[in-house]
Amino acid sequence: MKKTIFYILAGIFVLCNIQFLQAQSTARYTITFTSTWNSTDHGTLPGTAHWSDLVGTTHNSGISFWNLGELASPGIENVAELGNNTAFNSEVNTAISGGTADQWLESPFSPFAAISSATLTNMVVSSDFPLLTLASMVAPSPDWFVGLSGYSLIDGSNNWKTNMTLDMFVFDAGTE
Repeated sequence: MKKTIFYILAGIFVLCNIQFLQAQSTARYTITFTSTWNSTDHGTLPGTAHWSDLVGTTHNSGISFWNLGELASPGIENVAELGNNTAFNSEVNTAISGGTADQWLESPFSPFAAISSATLTNMVVSSDFPLLTLASMVAPSPDWFVGLSGYSLIDGSNNWKTNMTLDMFVFDAGTE
């Protein structure tokens, strides 16, 4: 079995181990999202600085939950504004029923900690649903979140990505 590492850096990073399954039609990932948000590198932090649960889905190009420069879905809005994932979970379940998403993903961060991590363990991704969307509220903030939107885990040659580095930034849900 082949293993690789997947990194996302800039305030947070994601470590992902991949195992190819069934002639590469699926891949098994363990994603660890680790925050490096600290006052030394990022200025003074409020005493209540923290993240909401890391939530997301694997899906295909038939659905999008948020895109840079556009208003977020009501579910992403609730994640960004309230740290509440109920509406986003409902949106994902509707997409699963409609055949455009495959699974709901959720992992908690340590409560009320700016430097923390969340791990999604043994996530099986199908080539039918190769896109990854993740979100977590940045708190306290009016409607800020960090995340990925429809990030393809398959490269241009139709192979599972094995090594990559991505910068992550805080996004404004555009709802306030």
